[in-house]
Amino acid sequence: MRLLLSAAAAMLLISSAAHAKLEIKDVKAVHGMYGPERKDLDVYPGDEIFFRFSIDGVAVDADGKVNCLLTVHLEDADGKELLNQRSPLQGVLALGGKSLLSSAYVNFGDAVAAGTYKLTVTVEDKQGEGKDTFTRQLKCVPAEFAIVAPRFFHDAENKAPSPIGGLVGESLHFRLKSIGFERGGGKIDNEMLVDVLDAGGKSVLTKPIHAELVTDDADMVKKASSLTFRGNLALNRSGTFTLRITLTDRLSKRSAKFEAPLKVMAP
Repeated sequence: MRLLLSAAAAMLLISSAAHAKLEIKDVKAVHGMYGPERKDLDVYPGDEIFFRFSIDGVAVDADGKVNCLLTVHLEDADGKELLNQRSPLQGVLALGGKSLLSSAYVNFGDAVAAGTYKLTVTVEDKQGEGKDTFTRQLKCVPAEFAIVAPRFFHDAENKAPSPIGGLVGESLHFRLKSIGFERGGGKIDNEMLVDVLDAGGKSVLTKPIHAELVTDDADMVKKASSLTFRGNLALNRSGTFTLRITLTDRLSKRSAKFEAPLKVMAP
């Protein structure tokens, strides 16, 4: 079984009054650091799941710096430890207060076994000696044709995470994968359609944005466990919309869909 895990932290985003002790609050399963809330805790092989949360009551030194430790622990249904990763959360709270935003995510390998897994996330304050933990039960389900690991970015290099939306004049970049596709006749044939809907559910595009991944390369057909699709949207006007991305395996005639609110604001 291959299981990969990494933990990420973002700071300086929340400012609040002082708290008596460290506390993890507002835990949400999401798609990417700033992405929309995830509907469930079911994951597929090759999938990933993020948890975004705030940390309140951190100790701040004389220079305005915090020094915390984030630990992400994963075990299977039998209690066997699979991952135990520690990452520092350090920096200056430039907006003051005693709170920061952080996230942790688990990246599941292609060969992960179906079943339940226990995720435990702990934050320890190395200066104030406060500590808090939350746990979640994750369920890995058997592979089928599906969209996994959707993420959104400000930049084409996919280095700056973004919410779904932004300011007028910006571009929204995205990346996602398909899994469980057919390989019949020595071929892979997947298609992506991207549409944007208004508040009434009507498409605002003249026609959906289209991309496809088609190959009969024998080595790729044999070894590929997922296909990666990328795209971008020019945010040319303000408003509240719905982003709809549909992937279709044209060999098996199966489709998978991802939808989420898209909000664009004036500068």
